[in-house]
Amino acid sequence: MRRLTLLTVLLATACKADPHAWDPDRVARVVTSADGDVGSVVDGNNTFTWDMYGQLATGDTNLFFSPLSVAAALGMTSAGAAGDTLTQMTDALHVGLDPAAWHPAFGALTDDLNGAKKRGYTLAVANQLFGQDGTPWAAPFLATCTDDWKAPMELVDFNSDPEAARGTVNTWVSDHTDAKIPELLPQGTITTDTRLVLANAITFVAKWWTEFDPAATRKRGFTRLDGSIVDTDMMWLNLEDIEDARIRITTADDASIVRLPYEDDEVAAYLVIPFLDDGLPTVEAQLDAATFDAWVAPIAGAYSEDGEREGLLGLPKLTLRWHSSLVPALNTLGMTDLFDDQLADLSPMADSGAADGFYVADVIHEAWIQIDEHGTEAAAATAVIVNDKGGAMETVANHPFLFVIRDELTGSVLFVARVMDPTAG
Repeated sequence: MRRLTLLTVLLATACKADPHAWDPDRVARVVTSADGDVGSVVDGNNTFTWDMYGQLATGDTNLFFSPLSVAAALGMTSAGAAGDTLTQMTDALHVGLDPAAWHPAFGALTDDLNGAKKRGYTLAVANQLFGQDGTPWAAPFLATCTDDWKAPMELVDFNSDPEAARGTVNTWVSDHTDAKIPELLPQGTITTDTRLVLANAITFVAKWWTEFDPAATRKRGFTRLDGSIVDTDMMWLNLEDIEDARIRITTADDASIVRLPYEDDEVAAYLVIPFLDDGLPTVEAQLDAATFDAWVAPIAGAYSEDGEREGLLGLPKLTLRWHSSLVPALNTLGMTDLFDDQLADLSPMADSGAADGFYVADVIHEAWIQIDEHGTEAAAATAVIVNDKGGAMETVANHPFLFVIRDELTGSVLFVARVMDPTAG
């Protein structure tokens, strides 16, 4: 097997054997349809994932975002769009279905991700509308958001008290992200011109299927893209001490690919670790949905027997927070009319011409992740703001790498982290 140079592990203390044994009586999360319309939504979302990544991953800074959250918030918004505005949105989101089929299919995917059983992990996706009281909101728009997106409308008064309305939105986001995103909308983002906020929140909390031994965590150098080295807390696993085959490693042309499953083995993290310390830009230049799927295919899924399961695995402990407007990235992807107060067509949102001056003033996204020996906590939220115009063999992540959380049952990419410096936050 080729020597892997990207996730490190030099254990002085052997890790305990995997404590889990497969329970045939476990009630698995039910996926209503991994193919058909839902599969088309997953394919489009995953293509959008790497389009957005290509726009957001610049320079030598960390990045963490939830493409699923962004696609959901914009997808709800598209239910109130028409003309060129709608065409640009569906093209950028890679909508491969008629809107009448796409909205319920995305809703079905959300239902599949939320699931209905008590699980060993938390994965929750929620949507909500906050609309100006007194606006004649169009019944078809509200029906699509309520029935397909499970996004009810809460009436607020942006016009007379924008700060109170901002607080209402932020409280909802905080409540639906376990307080990990306490202030998605900073002061000044909501004004008396705001008429609607479409919000999405996603939360993920899970223990590793095989936890890292906290006693083995120790300082290790992490080589940044510019060649400088920073000390970080590195966690270790000895794969030879793990009895089953759920943790697996394979290789692509320029990187090692590692699968780390979470409790219940229905969601897994995938590490893309370049062979070279400065190799992440080369890897990123190849990234698209088809390439990522090809990289993980040999080791994806709970029951694959492919991939290597030997040597030491090292992963840095880290906490990242990322907050940004997505408008520049979406503009580059062709979604332009939506943000132009002269060209945007959001007329289907309200009756009697009330939405004729509507346009999207901003798309704000924030995401947070914490990775430690026990597991991962991650949360993200997106708000679309609509205004009215008026030693042993080692695999070690000790240099820039990718950390991708993927739902194994549907194939949906839930979160993507670009770790340039695990100590930077």
